[in-house]
Amino acid sequence: MTLQGFLRRNGQEIGQPLAIHRNRYGIGTVIGAIALFLALSGLFLLNPEVGPVDSLLATAIFLLITVIGLVLLAGEVLVVCERALVLGAANTLKSPFVIRYDQIAVGSLVRVTRSRR
Repeated sequence: MTLQGFLRRNGQEIGQPLAIHRNRYGIGTVIGAIALFLALSGLFLLNPEVGPVDSLLATAIFLLITVIGLVLLAGEVLVVCERALVLGAANTLKSPFVIRYDQIAVGSLVRVTRSRR
């Protein structure tokens, strides 16, 4: 189920979405994933004992693993709705977690800031 489908289906309980915040990964994550992909693929391509078909197959598998990893890293979402907060993964088969505003006790939330910006 998509995030939009979940919001439509639970619209009576949570209200209309007011803001959607997605967790995006930085350029360092992308560069790291590409470097890891190139290093692993390069090891197979430079190995003389492995044939060209096996090397290309391993490269395709590493590419698939890299893409799946990046998609899963970018999947967290926070949706602020009229009567609830929706937290969770936007691109997996798990449904998001709903926290109604009446479940939140005053003073129980603490702002978290990054130490390095």
